[in-house]
Amino acid sequence: MEAYRIKRVDSPVRIDGNLDKTVWKNAVKSGRFVDAVGGTPGIYDTRAAILWDAEALYVGFWVEEPYPS
Repeated sequence: MEAYRIKRVDSPVRIDGNLDKTVWKNAVKSGRFVDAVGGTPGIYDTRAAILWDAEALYVGFWVEEPYPS
């Protein structure tokens, strides 16, 4: 099991779906998600990062999806 590194931020993070902002670029991303049953890497790359401040916990996900509909 991988431990997540969670960074504290000094001010609230705006929740707008934009993970290209500096605050998310500086966040520590998880390793590639793995299949819960077999433990092998998922077919598509999925990662997460977690930030926190005095009021909230923020979670961002980067999901590779070649066929969004």
